[in-house]
Amino acid sequence: MSRTCKYCGNVLADGDNFCQKCGAVADAVQDSAPGMAAQANQTANNNFNNQQVNSGYQGKTSGIAIGGFVCSLIGFWVAGIILGIVAISLGAAALNHMKTFPEEKGKGLAIAAIVIGIIDIVGAILVNAVISSLF
Repeated sequence: MSRTCKYCGNVLADGDNFCQKCGAVADAVQDSAPGMAAQANQTANNNFNNQQVNSGYQGKTSGIAIGGFVCSLIGFWVAGIILGIVAISLGAAALNHMKTFPEEKGKGLAIAAIVIGIIDIVGAILVNAVISSLF
């Protein structure tokens, strides 16, 4: 008997601990009952649940991407290594989140956060190397 996620309707493989599509915990799944009526109910529930899950992100810019971008810009001037790591982490998390919710915007901000975060780290290392060689 296959299991489906009650939030997005994704069919779960045996042994999955969470839904690969929306990330719901495997406890939030329902067993698919055989029969045409059960299949019709499942399709209706899937459509309803997809609308509920996706409606929260439709057309919105990812807050995670915005946070990563802001950290990368601040890290460019202050605390480059620390904020660079935070910016890269937030940018990667935002990109991963957008794979699950493709209607969410902010992919450019997430990529910029990663690139500027790398520049922050490299720049901070170079500045520290130059300063330490002067003294």
